[in-house]
Amino acid sequence: MSDLPGPVRGLAGRALTRLVGRARELELALDLLRGGQVRLLTLRGPGGIGKTRLAQELVWTLVPEYELGAAFVELANVHDAAQVMPAIALTLGVRPGPAGAATAINDYVDGRTLLVVLDNAEHLLGCGPELSRLLQHSAGLTMIVTSRRALHVTGEYELPVGPLPWEDGTGSQNEAMTLFLERAQAVDPQWRPDAHTHLLVRRICKLLEGVPLSLELAAARLRALSLPEVLNWLGHPLEALADGARDQPERLRSLRGTLEWSFLLLEEEDRELFLACGMFFGSFTLEALQAVTMCTDVRGRLASLVEQSLVYRMNHAPDRYAMLQPLRELAAEKLGRGATWEIWRERQAAYFTEQAVSIDQAHESSGWFLTAPFLAQVQLEHANFTAALAWWVDKQETYQALRLAAALSRFWYSHGSSAEGCFWLQRVVAMPRADLEPHLLIRALDWLGNLTCEEADYIQAQQHYLSAIDLQNHLDDQSFMPVLTNDLGFALIGMECFAEAETLFLDLAQSQRETNPLLAGVATHALARIMLATDRPGEGLVFAGQAIALHRASGNWRGLTHAHGWKGAAHRALGEQQEAWKEAVETLELGGRLQLGTPHMAHLRLVAEWLAEDHHGELAVKFMAASVALRDHHNNAWSVREQQSLESFRQTWRSSLGDSAFERAWEGGAAASPDELLQMLRMVATNTTVPAYLDAAHNVDQSAALLTPRELEVLAYLRSGAPDKRIAQSLQISAGTVSKHVASMLGKLGLHNRVELAHWAHEHQVNPTHRSPATES
Repeated sequence: MSDLPGPVRGLAGRALTRLVGRARELELALDLLRGGQVRLLTLRGPGGIGKTRLAQELVWTLVPEYELGAAFVELANVHDAAQVMPAIALTLGVRPGPAGAATAINDYVDGRTLLVVLDNAEHLLGCGPELSRLLQHSAGLTMIVTSRRALHVTGEYELPVGPLPWEDGTGSQNEAMTLFLERAQAVDPQWRPDAHTHLLVRRICKLLEGVPLSLELAAARLRALSLPEVLNWLGHPLEALADGARDQPERLRSLRGTLEWSFLLLEEEDRELFLACGMFFGSFTLEALQAVTMCTDVRGRLASLVEQSLVYRMNHAPDRYAMLQPLRELAAEKLGRGATWEIWRERQAAYFTEQAVSIDQAHESSGWFLTAPFLAQVQLEHANFTAALAWWVDKQETYQALRLAAALSRFWYSHGSSAEGCFWLQRVVAMPRADLEPHLLIRALDWLGNLTCEEADYIQAQQHYLSAIDLQNHLDDQSFMPVLTNDLGFALIGMECFAEAETLFLDLAQSQRETNPLLAGVATHALARIMLATDRPGEGLVFAGQAIALHRASGNWRGLTHAHGWKGAAHRALGEQQEAWKEAVETLELGGRLQLGTPHMAHLRLVAEWLAEDHHGELAVKFMAASVALRDHHNNAWSVREQQSLESFRQTWRSSLGDSAFERAWEGGAAASPDELLQMLRMVATNTTVPAYLDAAHNVDQSAALLTPRELEVLAYLRSGAPDKRIAQSLQISAGTVSKHVASMLGKLGLHNRVELAHWAHEHQVNPTHRSPATES
């Protein structure tokens, strides 16, 4: 037997690049292996996820703790499970005797401790039982296995290895970005990213879903391409992500090679289901997959794909599954556009059409909006619904296209996605033979009018409503006419045809009060709006109060936010400021709780205008910025008048506050959470003056202005030495939320730990006076 050739046999030395973003997995693996109970640990994950690199880090960390050191056994070139034991023996320098390699390894260990890593074992799962027996006979032996699927033997512990975090919601640099930037600077050490570069890198990391191999291959493309060119090419990742390092195995030199390796390991039945999973856009359910494939064992086959790390279960929705985008592209490429694809797409479109229609029908009595649970459900299926609609439009299936577009319209309206809705509805209502489905066409035209109003094109919206009314007049059933009349009335308000709109809504409010209180409530709060627009605030206050009662009775919570908003505006016009602010708080609280889209933007803007009138300059800027950020998020258009008003607002307050203070306030408002905005408004409502801590930016340097009001409160307690639990109790939030605020502040201020953060707070005089009166009570 030869002497040990090095601290880790099978590895020439440590990796030349540092391990990025695996602190949690590394710590967990070390705890398991050092605890004495785990002797077989499988690092399981898809190809290119970084299992080998994590195993290398583990072995170099642990090797001093084993009497016989460690061995790293590469199995990619071993093609038979029976050859795994000889491969281990060869790496150890052990000569197998007549009794076989396993016996020779056991004799070599001889009660001492040894760590063995088996890298890339997914094609050799048949070796599992023999490995298990070896571990039973060699008490000092510990094994780490990297594989795309588990061995499924007694005593095995699995550690799933997933993508690097590529979005954290804080806007700070995440681990996926760190890896990309490090690899990019290895290509060009002089490359220095700026703010715009960070934005592009964030988009690349999101597109590549945090897969380390993908990030490294994309960064390597910067040798020949600019960052925008790389981003553009990544629309086809299997083509773009190639030409990796020459010292890597062939399968790791391109993303295609890695994924092809995984595909080749699948059994025939699993391959078919893998291709079907690639048909979905975004995530999907077991039921949807069953509907598309008609597979008799879809549950078992899907579980197999999950075990092989080709499909994953979504953390926030455990009944849903998804594929990484490159795997989806590979599946689409393998499937092609043949007869099977055609059949599956037809079934897929039919399934999602029925799902959307079912959700829509459940809300027919609840007005124009989806309830929050159904809104969340449609958001999860949004990409699949859109793909189904595109299929019907492309196939000129007018009936199905009208059904699906009309059903999705309630989602577009509820979510604030009016531009997207207009795009699809305009195509659908223009399809051939649409007039042969008058009931569906009327609904589609009505929704197109509603969404066009959201885009502030009231004249065009009026035309859509009038077309729908003309069709409705030719039908025997006139039950939908009040809805069309109501919707036309809002277009008239937008066109400032107030007298005509008032007559229309007075008639509706009276005629629908008994038969349709929901519609009567909408008409009544529309009258409040008209009264205010025509300088009759007293009458507006009465109508708003009536609308609130009607909305509560009918359960129209979204309409309730509008009514409270108009009631507040009426109080303000009458000089009743305290009452106005109370209604504003109620409006914002309802809007935030219901996660409204476009209406919430309007409410934020209204609050900003009131704050400006009351000379709360920085707060006004923050609320206006929040409104703009929300509108941008939903990609909603501004009318010309709104754009002019916004620009005037910005110019006025930039001049008043100065460029620096204005930009700080604008950035703070754009990043503020709904809870933070509501907290600010509540203090205005109770104090009528801006609390001192909201003006903390005047007392500290520019970096402090990056912190939100809640973060300043947490920081004040942190400076005094309070632990998270006490801070949480004092501020009536959870300890987890305190930790998130601390992490956010560390990222914003470029600090490393709580000690540095407390020192910073002391230097900048962040003290308990920054806490709000509302919080103290």
